[in-house]
Amino acid sequence: MRKEVDVVVVGAGPTGSSAARLLAERGWSVLLLEEHAEVGIPVQCAGLVTPRTFDHTPFPIGDLHQNDLTGGRIVAPDGCAIEFDGKVVHAQAMDRARFDQRIAEHAVKAGVELWTSAKAVDATRNALGVTVRVRIEAAKGLGPGEGGPETARGQGPQGVQPARGEHDVRCRLLVGADGIRGSVARWFDFPAVEEIVSCYEAELCGVHLPADKPGIIPMFAGASQAPGFFSWIIPVGTGSDGLPRARAGLAVAPGMNLQSAKAYYERMFTDPASAPYLKGATPSYLIIGGIPLGLRRHLVQDRVMLVGDAAGMAKPTSGGGIYYGLVASEFLAPVADTGLRTDRLDRGSLLPYERKVQRVLGRELRKGKALRALYKRFRDADFNRLARLLDAPEARAVIEKVGDIDYPSRLVLPLLWAQPRLAPFFLKVLLRPDVSR
Repeated sequence: MRKEVDVVVVGAGPTGSSAARLLAERGWSVLLLEEHAEVGIPVQCAGLVTPRTFDHTPFPIGDLHQNDLTGGRIVAPDGCAIEFDGKVVHAQAMDRARFDQRIAEHAVKAGVELWTSAKAVDATRNALGVTVRVRIEAAKGLGPGEGGPETARGQGPQGVQPARGEHDVRCRLLVGADGIRGSVARWFDFPAVEEIVSCYEAELCGVHLPADKPGIIPMFAGASQAPGFFSWIIPVGTGSDGLPRARAGLAVAPGMNLQSAKAYYERMFTDPASAPYLKGATPSYLIIGGIPLGLRRHLVQDRVMLVGDAAGMAKPTSGGGIYYGLVASEFLAPVADTGLRTDRLDRGSLLPYERKVQRVLGRELRKGKALRALYKRFRDADFNRLARLLDAPEARAVIEKVGDIDYPSRLVLPLLWAQPRLAPFFLKVLLRPDVSR
């Protein structure tokens, strides 16, 4: 089969579905490709977002809401802990599988054609457009514990299922929203992301979290906990079985594979700091993958645009990428719309999108990159020292008031002002070689 559309979007995650919807609402024929049998399955991340995220979706959080998060408890390698609670909602845990599905549902309602079990395997470009080779595969079963919550199974939008085999789709514009896989970026020789961290996580039932602190996220740092990143236990409320649930997991340094991440995840159940929270807990499903960090130097080429994780838009400090991806999709749509209407889809005509991302989002991503460069130089003794410095009342008050996971750099100057001893401490760490190399 040979098909022609105005736009092909590869990847039906939140960013891809958002971009597809915004273009369809402008009157363009859009084909959205999802390689899995169902949108949102398997779950791709922890599902932790700020309330402002829903300023960029066509629906409120509503029934996707699972828990409000107001603070955190950071545990250093020697057991020293700092707890902060802003008493206001800083983040929200949500049903990530249904979130993906709902955004895709709105895309379909806007006129987007969705293909599931549809893997883009190759693409070629000439002056008139891009031809995408799509392989339609039989729906694959999921292994034990894989995928997502049972409540999300079978709930996604019903995509079109063409005949099995390979099909060529001709489009005027190709949008790569294919996450860490980054096939579109690879086919067209985009600059690489700077690093990829491996993640291993599970939603657990029967966790032991303080009943009087339902909005506090325990986090753990150190070489034995999560080298090069950190581990977390995100409370997500109570399940239908009445048992408290949480998403527990971690990411590890670049160069360490998923097997390494799995080993550190399993260690969470025996580590003295995290084990008390997880004793006897059982996994409902796993969340396994990687996070590409570092915004690509170029986001557009002739007739090709990248957005979301495929463009390297995840925050270097936390790995979260939903909010920035949704914002970027809103930057992409008007530029693509103009290019399609004027039939000017060369790199120069698409460049305003890249420049706006660099100007609006790139500034915070660059600051996050600098903070991560500092973090990667930390040794266990540094984490221990940092915990004690941040435990000062003035420092904790600043964290509770200013802390923002979407814009972490906003915390730096107020924190340095509140705790003057941080500046010489950070300088000492910066003057040492990067221990991750």
